[in-house]
Amino acid sequence: MIFRLGGDVKIVFPKMKEDGSAWIINANLNETDVIAGMGGKTRLRFLLAGALEEPVNITFGNTGGFEIKAVKDREYSYTYWAEITNRTAKIKKTEEIFADGRRQDVTVRADFADRSHTENQFTINIWPDGISVPMEDEKDGCIEMSTIPDENAIGSAKIPPAMFNVYVCYMDGEEAVVLKNPGMSYTGFFDDGKYGETFAERHFPWNVYVGAGVSVYVYNTLPVVIDPYYAYLKLLYEDKGQRVEAKLPFRMIGIKPDLPSLARKEEALKKLRRAVQIFGLGEDPDLRNAVRNAPNMSGADIEHLTYQLLLAGREFYQAQIDEYASIDRVMTRYIVVAASLVAIGDKATEAAIKLYWPTAPADVIAAFANPFKNALAEYLGQYVARWSWVDLSEGGDIEEFKFMKTLVDSCNETLSAVLTGETPMTPRVLGQFVSLYLMMSFAKHYFYGEGDDKGDIDMLKLCGTGIAVANAMPEVLEAADGTAPPNGEDGVAVWLEEHC
Repeated sequence: MIFRLGGDVKIVFPKMKEDGSAWIINANLNETDVIAGMGGKTRLRFLLAGALEEPVNITFGNTGGFEIKAVKDREYSYTYWAEITNRTAKIKKTEEIFADGRRQDVTVRADFADRSHTENQFTINIWPDGISVPMEDEKDGCIEMSTIPDENAIGSAKIPPAMFNVYVCYMDGEEAVVLKNPGMSYTGFFDDGKYGETFAERHFPWNVYVGAGVSVYVYNTLPVVIDPYYAYLKLLYEDKGQRVEAKLPFRMIGIKPDLPSLARKEEALKKLRRAVQIFGLGEDPDLRNAVRNAPNMSGADIEHLTYQLLLAGREFYQAQIDEYASIDRVMTRYIVVAASLVAIGDKATEAAIKLYWPTAPADVIAAFANPFKNALAEYLGQYVARWSWVDLSEGGDIEEFKFMKTLVDSCNETLSAVLTGETPMTPRVLGQFVSLYLMMSFAKHYFYGEGDDKGDIDMLKLCGTGIAVANAMPEVLEAADGTAPPNGEDGVAVWLEEHC
């Protein structure tokens, strides 16, 4: 006969150490997972701790939805497997994603020959299939996000993140795989055009962080102030040939905060409209969307939006200024040359006519002066504006450009025609020749003369007698035929009075 002290035998759920030296008893080892409606099998090992004989019978209670039988573990004494066949039905989901798993506690009882018995229980966790979010995280079939007033900043609102758990459950052969908040892709938001435009077009900046749970941060609720907006995220889990996907619906509500000052808001709106009139909105969709929703913003937010608009406008116009800077440099030369030529041409014309033809009638004077100005308009304006400004801005050789070629060719042709007698020397011809010569000289001066006065050297070589002022650069003085007093002492005027 075997004598036993009451309560000595206990059913425990152990795990053998890797070296096989002893059992590990842990409360977490009395649970197993199945996926509702997906079939499959699982098992739990249990040990009759303290037993001196094998039981005559092992039974299980509360087994609804499962077939459970005890199978002897041939490797160890007094050790058995509870083999569990899943017969449960699928768990229904709200919006095809919100569902709760459930726990089912199963009793295991061992009866011995002396009519004593011992019992314990283990838990079967029954999970929804696919991707699911617990019902405690949903509200009316959605994950809800809403702004809340910011007590520390009147007229502002905070946007707390939406926080929830995501479970991914699938079968790997006969084994159930249950993952809590695994790494997966979140894309969206989408509304399938339900509101006339997609969520992306409304431009909600957002982000997802996965840690102890899933947190979705939305940084802007302005487009949905007061009126809720419905959209969904696409969830996709892929690993080792498994692909599980679902849609997670969201409802977003932007609660309008109390405004600190209506007068400030009206003034801010007025300035914003003025800024829009001056700078426009450009193609930035976020900026356009924010301006559209400005009436729902606080005065401080409108002022900040105006600041952002002005910054965008400044960047745009600064880029335009940079682009046209080269044009500005060339047009500055154009204006200087044109003004100088007109002044010199008028003076030269007046002096020449008074000297050589004191009694010339007005039509003769006009015949000489007008060709000068016509040539100025045609060559200096047309050729510089159309052909030369880009080349000049890049610092090439001026002789290579069409502008200078036109001037040089015109001077040569006119002079040749006069010298050969082909064209009689008339006031008109003289005016054309003088104007072309002056334009060529001044163009070379202003092209070559930036910072080093090389243009002065070129002009000194072109003229019959080259005179430089005493304070000119050394290389200019070296190229000159003679010198005049410094320009600060009216050197040019003094030289002309002495020699003309």
